[in-house]
Amino acid sequence: MSESAQALPLGWWRWSEHIFDRLCTAQLNPLRHLGALAILAFILAAISGVWLYVMFDTSASGAYESIESLSRSRWSIGGVMRSLHRYAAGYGRRPDAVASAA
Repeated sequence: MSESAQALPLGWWRWSEHIFDRLCTAQLNPLRHLGALAILAFILAAISGVWLYVMFDTSASGAYESIESLSRSRWSIGGVMRSLHRYAAGYGRRPDAVASAA
């Protein structure tokens, strides 16, 4: 890739950072917090994934019934952990890809 082709995305990124810095302060700029948000999403997905693995049936014959019972009871701790895991794992993907996975 040529230098001019590589400079275009970097220039666009710096321009968008500048716009966000003017709209809100540099400390509140959401583009400056993407790394921290990605690490938080990874930690949430890892913790909820381990919890789901330990608490529910992972066998080939019982996995469907286990997840189906989670889906029916919305406000149980299992349902909340499953939702947390699903949305944390979808962080960083396109919004339409997360919505279509439902």
